This record gives sequence, structure tokens and C-alpha cells, in this order.
Amino acid sequence: MAKLKTAPPPLHTKVLVLVMTLIFAFFLPSMKTLDEAARIDTFTRCLFPDLIPIKAVAACRLLFASVIFGETVISVRGPGWVQETHYLEKSMLDKCNIKFVGWRTQTPFTSWSWILLGIAFLLAGLIPMIDGHGGSVPQSFLRIGLVSFEVAASAAMLVSAVIKYAIWPRILKDRGSAGTVRLRHWSVLMRHNANVIFVMLEVGLLGGLPVRLSEMAFAPLYGISYVLFSWWMSTKWSSEGGAQFIYFFMDTTLGSTTSIALLVLLFVLLGFYILFFFIQTFIGGAESSSSIIVHLTGAFLTSSLVCRLRD
Repeated sequence: MAKLKTAPPPLHTKVLVLVMTLIFAFFLPSMKTLDEAARIDTFTRCLFPDLIPIKAVAACRLLFASVIFGETVISVRGPGWVQETHYLEKSMLDKCNIKFVGWRTQTPFTSWSWILLGIAFLLAGLIPMIDGHGGSVPQSFLRIGLVSFEVAASAAMLVSAVIKYAIWPRILKDRGSAGTVRLRHWSVLMRHNANVIFVMLEVGLLGGLPVRLSEMAFAPLYGISYVLFSWWMSTKWSSEGGAQFIYFFMDTTLGSTTSIALLVLLFVLLGFYILFFFIQTFIGGAESSSSIIVHLTGAFLTSSLVCRLRD
């Protein structure tokens, strides 16, 4: 069978994406609602001001952002890696080795979410510093800082949980320890573990940035943007292997399964957003007079549920 040079999504999948986009766009918050939390005091709040004042909170956030962007630069400038695509039996696509190097190292969903988290911490660190020096913080900084953290925090939980409970066990079972070498690389461990650790430190120890249900529509819209990106990239991964997708469930040649997988993906993103809302409410919403040990314990236990460092 000839290799498919293109793999456009079926009509029902296109219609589904359009309908879901319109539905979630309808539920986006108004600027007034968004600005209820996109305020200076949201970013200058300290859970333990006597122990960790706002300058230290800002410094920690900027440190997190520096780590994220530093690793990103190293990844872009590094040798990259080769990944073999895998598809379901009924797929019309052929397996192919894809070379991730340069800017392509930032194309996986994990990388998108990692960079988005870096943007969130960069703004969350700059805002209190600008305010503390008497400067004027643009409202756009507050809005982007809030929404980027809300989406990136829930995406971090999703990415780490999928790696720990789905991808890592499957690769270990199929190919043994030799197959998980890439997962055990320091940069991959950073993106699948440090992401959650940074988020939980923010929620449980630093400033407790909020994750509100009023903004939850942003999470599936973020997922839809990645789906559209995957469709656009499908013909650009390989000049010889034909159309390709780095995630088997993004495969557009599976008929109705394509739409079902997409629908599941969007609601999983929405589900993890809601899950993180409850986690943040339980840990970060506690009174600052609560013991710091209680907060740290909650952050540690939550992180340990989705973090994985070895086979």
C-alpha cells in the first residue's frame, strides 16, 4: 500500500472541532469575570508571609521560570532524539522514525505545556517585582499570568499522570529498561516531574495562585489548538514516511475513532482542570495560619502521585 502523503481529518472530525470550539468559546469568562482574579493582590499574596515574604516568592517563581527556559534552550541546541511512530492496527499510516532536533524538540504537547508554565511563572514573578518598585503592571500581564498558570498547572498534572501510569509502564513492558532510556534522560524527567513539583510548591508554599472554574474553558481550547497544530505538522515530520503523527490517538485515518479520541482528549483536559481546582482549593486554599508542614505534606503527596523517576 502506497504511503499517504497527506492525512486530512474526516469531515465529522472537522465538524466536531468546530462545534467544540464554539461551545467552549461560549463558556469563556467575560473580561469583568477574569479581572476579578487578574489583580495585583492575586500575585502579591503570600501563604506564609513571615517565613516566605513576597520578594522571596517572586524570586522562587523567577527561578522556576529560569529553570524551564534554561532547559528549553539546552534542548533546542542539543542533539535531539529519534522517535518511532506507533499506530493502531487499522491505521492507514506507516511507521516512521522522526528526528526531533532544534525547534522540533518543542513540538510535543509536553513541551508546549512546559513552556506555558515557564511563561506563567515568569509573569507571576515579574508582577510583584514591578509593583514593589512602584511600577504600573499592564492588565494584559495579569490576565495572561492568571490564565497561563491555570491551564499549565492542570496540563502538568495530566502530562505527568499519563507518563507515570500509561506510557512508562507500556514501554517498560514492551521493550524493558532499554526502551525507557529516553524517559530517564534528565531533561525528560524535568518536564515530567519538575513541572508538577514547581506547581505544587506554588500552590502549597508560595503564593497559592488560584485555579478557578470560571476559566476552565481555556483548558480544552488549549487542547484544540494543539490538535490543529498536529494536523498542520502531519505532512512536515518526514519527507519519506508520508503523513505522520507523534501521538497515535491523533491519527486522522481511523474513521469514527478519530473523533471519539479527540472528544475523549478534550474532556480529559477538562477533567484534569477540575481535578486540579479541587487540589488547589484543598491545599492552597487553607488558611495561612495552618502549619507549613501541613501544606508541604499535601504538596509532596500530590506530587508523588504523578511523579516517576525510574523503572
